Amino acid sequence: MTVPKIRLNVDIVSPFAYIAFHVLRTSPVFAKCSITYVPIPLGGLMKQCNNEAPINIRNKDKWIYKERIQLARRFSVPMATSYPESFPPKTVNIQRALCAISQRFPEKLEAAIDALYRTLWAENNGKIGQVEVLKPLLDDLLGVNNSQQILDVR
Repeated sequence: MTVPKIRLNVDIVSPFAYIAFHVLRTSPVFAKCSITYVPIPLGGLMKQCNNEAPINIRNKDKWIYKERIQLARRFSVPMATSYPESFPPKTVNIQRALCAISQRFPEKLEAAIDALYRTLWAENNGKIGQVEVLKPLLDDLLGVNNSQQILDVR
């Protein structure tokens, strides 16, 4: 029998991708699935499709707030109840780092995604894209030399 395959496109800025990521990793329903995580720039995708960012659409921010909290509770996903400071943070450098990790250290990608999501959404740290927050996370995952190589990718 063929192993079911799932591809999840992730951008750290999306609370719904975080919820999906958490559920895929923790639910026994997906235990036998081959899951591929693909870092993408969600803002770039929205721009390419001529879509407005959901947070900029009138009243959608209220719906997103309510829905993300309900889903997080339903699926036991650690989620702060307030938005992180300065939300939405710029995640271009984070996404570039994740792309570089996926190429150079693919065995570390899932742990990197987990650490970044947890920092932004569970610990409510809106400064996730700043080097002083991002670098220590990557240092812990990859080691100091490897994390600097990842951060130097442009």
